[in-house]
Amino acid sequence: MCTTQPIKDTAQLKRFKEYYLLQKPNPRNHMLIVIGLNSALRISDILGLTYGDIYHYEKDAWKTHLTVTEQKTGKERSVAVNASRITATTRIIMIILMDFICASPSSRSFL
Repeated sequence: MCTTQPIKDTAQLKRFKEYYLLQKPNPRNHMLIVIGLNSALRISDILGLTYGDIYHYEKDAWKTHLTVTEQKTGKERSVAVNASRITATTRIIMIILMDFICASPSSRSFL
């Protein structure tokens, strides 16, 4: 059985983040990778996020924290959203994807 190891080389992490942005453009996969790397959430937890989890409609602004109930452990976890890490490009991609994927902003997940 194979084991996985964390990527510690910053250049390799940068290439990994940019793969679905530059080499094989896929906004959905790029967004999932950026959120995953910046939040350390499992993919199952990321896929359960809704647009309302990351965007505050009343304030017309991005939330500073995500509150996620982890599927594996059942524990509630608060994750800070670092604006410098989630670039303007990623935010635009998120808006486009959410408008395309979600008929109702709070009822559907990313997929």
